[in-house]
Amino acid sequence: MIELDGSQHGEPRNRVRDRIRDEVLCKEGYLVLRFWNGDVLENLDGVADFIVETLKSRPPTRPSLDKLRTGDLPTRGR
Repeated sequence: MIELDGSQHGEPRNRVRDRIRDEVLCKEGYLVLRFWNGDVLENLDGVADFIVETLKSRPPTRPSLDKLRTGDLPTRGR
């Protein structure tokens, strides 16, 4: 999962919320990559290279088929 974060994600309350959400997603088998909006706007090639290299270095993961069948996948805001 790739997330683009604006400045509000730097606020302490939102940083905690993001960390908790990332931990839940990781436990479900997702890889979470976060980038600041400014990094994407100013260095898109660098961000893309980082994503490609990260994916190359990790074995593929996916949610369990049971979760896919029941539709019990994490969604935004959950």
